Amino acid sequence: MAYSPTHGFPRQRPAKDFKFKLLPENLRNKIERQPGRGPFNDSHWLWTGAVRASKPRLRMYRTSRDPEGRWQTGGCYENDRETPRCRDPHEGGTHDAHRVVYGLLTCTSVLEVPVLQRCAHSRCVNPQHMVEIAPPRGQRQPPTFESLEVELRENQNTAVMTDDEIVELLRKKDASPYQMPDEAASECGLPPGSISFGALKKYAEWCEEHDRDDDS
Repeated sequence: MAYSPTHGFPRQRPAKDFKFKLLPENLRNKIERQPGRGPFNDSHWLWTGAVRASKPRLRMYRTSRDPEGRWQTGGCYENDRETPRCRDPHEGGTHDAHRVVYGLLTCTSVLEVPVLQRCAHSRCVNPQHMVEIAPPRGQRQPPTFESLEVELRENQNTAVMTDDEIVELLRKKDASPYQMPDEAASECGLPPGSISFGALKKYAEWCEEHDRDDDS
């Protein structure tokens, strides 16, 4: 579910806000600055300290709805990037080094640093190579009432209805048995995927037993 709003993102701070010499000495000693160009030396700041190794992680995602209207899920294994790690001098605990550096140079608690898009180099902690793409996780606004209402209505649908209940609904609507399930669902005011082929087949058999067709 999408979070809204995220005004002002993505955004990137000016390079003049980041000065390497303002970092604590223990952090500067763990950063190897590559030769760069320009007045702000926007080269890679390569972390030489502890690194959390990359590892495969299962990513799940929705694919499509089944004939009963329920969401199906799929997944694949992706390799996470290796991530520099260090202890934050103010908050304590171990955090991602690029977030610690970013927080120190922007006078922001590491817990309040926005979600960052990292540099393409996995060990680079240069804040000039990062882009703020979303508010801090703790400050994201909750889903709106309208979005919750829509999701609840989609999840309730007819996934809990039996085929007999669907047949009864089709009988009340006097729907045509000679159509596709989604067309029958639309005729009954239901979302696509609410009516299965099995339920429609039962309704067609009922119509034949009671000698009903589109012209009756």
